[in-house]
Amino acid sequence: MSRPYDAATQALPTAGRLSLFSLLARYVVQPLLALHRGRVAQRELMALDDRQLADIGLQRDEIELALTAPHRVASRRSPPTERSPANTNARAERRVA
Repeated sequence: MSRPYDAATQALPTAGRLSLFSLLARYVVQPLLALHRGRVAQRELMALDDRQLADIGLQRDEIELALTAPHRVASRRSPPTERSPANTNARAERRVA
C-alpha cells in the first residue's frame, strides 16, 4: 500500500530537501534567535544599576546602541588623555625678596 506523501517525498531529491531546511534555518530561525538573544541582553543590561553599567563602560542611554552597533559606542568616547590633577589651581611659587 502506498501512502500519498511517500510519492511526494521520493520525488524531491535529497539535496533539495536539505537546502530547503538550511534556507529555512538561515532566513527564519537564525534571525528569530538573534532577536531573542538581543532582547535578553537588553533586559539584563537594563536590570543593572548605573554604577554597574559604568563599570563596564556604558551609560543607560547607550544600551540599545551598544547592542545594535557596538562600534558606534566606542567611537563616541573621547580618546584617553593624560590625567589632569584633581585640583586645577596652580600653585604660586614663593618668591623670596
